[in-house]
Amino acid sequence: MRFFLFFLPAFGFNNLFAQEKGDLFRILSDEYSALTVRYNLLRDAQKEILFSTYIIKSDEIGFANLKMLADAAQRGVKVRMILDGLGNKLPTDMLLYLADQGVEIKIFNKKNWVRPSTFVRRMHGKMLIVDGAYCLVGGRNIDNEYYRMDSTDNFLDREVLIRGDQALEKATIHFNAMWKHKVICTDLKGTFCPDDRGRCETLLDKSIKEVAHQLPSLRKLRIADTISTADATRPTINPVQFMYSNFTYGKNGRIRRSSHFDRRVTRELLKLVAATDSTLDIEAAYFLPTRRWLKALRDAHRRGVRIRVITNSSVSNDVPLMQAVYSNRRKRYKRAGIELYEYYGTRMVHLKTLTIDHRIALIGSYNLERRSEKFNTEVAAWVDDPFQAGKQQVLFEKYLRNCKPYGEKYTATSPVFSDEQKKRKRKVAWMRFTLAPIAGLIFL
Repeated sequence: MRFFLFFLPAFGFNNLFAQEKGDLFRILSDEYSALTVRYNLLRDAQKEILFSTYIIKSDEIGFANLKMLADAAQRGVKVRMILDGLGNKLPTDMLLYLADQGVEIKIFNKKNWVRPSTFVRRMHGKMLIVDGAYCLVGGRNIDNEYYRMDSTDNFLDREVLIRGDQALEKATIHFNAMWKHKVICTDLKGTFCPDDRGRCETLLDKSIKEVAHQLPSLRKLRIADTISTADATRPTINPVQFMYSNFTYGKNGRIRRSSHFDRRVTRELLKLVAATDSTLDIEAAYFLPTRRWLKALRDAHRRGVRIRVITNSSVSNDVPLMQAVYSNRRKRYKRAGIELYEYYGTRMVHLKTLTIDHRIALIGSYNLERRSEKFNTEVAAWVDDPFQAGKQQVLFEKYLRNCKPYGEKYTATSPVFSDEQKKRKRKVAWMRFTLAPIAGLIFL
């Protein structure tokens, strides 16, 4: 454990905790920043940790997070964790070990073959709330792929660390509402076997050492504009805003269809788009806007707004079917005035951000597609601050250098695709004319 913590003070995170005035919106784009901030929050928690995630896997990153949560619970911190019933990839015995260590665990919308809706309605929002003072929110799930620790597949993603009374109050309300929901969130079932203790402890200890070993490499890959401590601790000129969608509700012991209140994030996002004057830059892992979204974007274009979208290409996607549907619709999006830029870098885009009029920066878990609008719980944080918007704009322009504009020739140095990238491209090409036309009827 000491070996792992040796690297953390080098990032200057303690300076952030010393800065208590004003709201905070700290963009965490590179993996080193995101990882060290996350683990410092867990290490320094004194009263309460509220943690929710869509995907968590049985790998080094997943187990290292569990180690930090277990250590916090053992020192007296109240630790509550909500895992999605479909995205959770942890073995039951490991979860029971965590519960034995004092971590309270609930499962969101546990899979039930009798209720097909349990496979559709997901807790897609990712949050880490510590002591009611700081909240980490964004697109990263908890597994190696989001921290450049996978051998073939790694994601390009972003999070934001926020501080502010209004934002933290809403984030905490959202978490507690899910936690107390007797139908949506169910208690972890089972009894811990003491014989598993040694094996679980060994796995967690080994994983956190592996992550510590990886940190120096991640540190070298830090993006230059995220290193400045002065920028990282700079308070925002306006309060940070937090938005969240509601979730399916229980009635007579059954999970019911979402009401109109469940589209809260969509409504708030569309309000921001409707108020856009000049520029709208979108980073989207999956760009399949529904009719409602497409109308809003088309209307913005007619007002003179320049709309640019960075999304995946056929070689960088992780869901070939969705990429195939998108590929079949690109001409429609272009006619709506949307400039499409497809990413051809070595990683896969998993970003979910908006930058509006060079003054609003937004980071969250919301994808521009049907599931985020109609079925998932989603979260996002945004701030009206030209400085923070400028920081995000720098990242957008940086990623554009690895993108190919749709309808134009690739102008950058021709990339050499890996075998995995070629495999993705073949899958998308096959699906475009087989499964995608049918699947497209669903993604509306």
